[in-house]
Amino acid sequence: MRRARAPYEPLGLVLLLIVQARAVFGASPFHGHRLFRPRFGSLTHLVMGRHPGRVGCVSVRRTRPHPLRDKGRQGRRVTAFAPDLSVKTERLVLRPFASGDERRIREVVDARARFLPPSAPGHPSGISQWLAHGVHELHRSGQGVHLAMEADELIVGAISLYRTLWGAGTTEVGYGVHPLHRGRGYAPEAVRGVAGWVFAATELHRIELRANLDNVASLRVAEKAGFTREGVLRAAGTNADGPCDLVVFGLLRTDSA
Repeated sequence: MRRARAPYEPLGLVLLLIVQARAVFGASPFHGHRLFRPRFGSLTHLVMGRHPGRVGCVSVRRTRPHPLRDKGRQGRRVTAFAPDLSVKTERLVLRPFASGDERRIREVVDARARFLPPSAPGHPSGISQWLAHGVHELHRSGQGVHLAMEADELIVGAISLYRTLWGAGTTEVGYGVHPLHRGRGYAPEAVRGVAGWVFAATELHRIELRANLDNVASLRVAEKAGFTREGVLRAAGTNADGPCDLVVFGLLRTDSA
């Protein structure tokens, strides 16, 4: 007995040939045709073609901007931290750590001054490797960036953005100042500078800052930088004595409006 021809077999074969030709020769001349237009709000429209003995599934991806769907998407703020990110304030330059900082970082490590990012080496032998790779791992992850605080060509501290959730529009800021340069207002100046850049150059709408409950100096930095105290997370942090409470501060885009 002759098998009945599937009613959509020719269409499925034609579509399969078109997609294969597109992969070999470039964009299909049918791009933008109603047949290939996404119908379910996604960028991929699945065209089903029934073939004898099996069901085929061909994925046709829209690669060009749709004149209506993509209207207004151009000119958006950035959704990633640039590798050459630099922020200037009244007295500071906040910029990525570089290989040229090795001598100054060596002095910091030798003096056992603790203000560098947590990934910083504890021995001079690891400094060059850290400056070349380790300090930039956070940036490569897309979740943040470590910046040096520079004043009068001296590294007086460090400030970081981390735990960045681009989809949620939030990030967290942390900082440290060299013991010899504390009490000069560098920390709140740096935090204000970074916060201003975040709200001006990205679509993030919330910056969070957490500080140990007993770290009075850090609590004052948050307040001077314009952050709002929002609550306390019990035993959410650690110090030399074990678990400690963290005070949560927040700064919203609308706060600076």
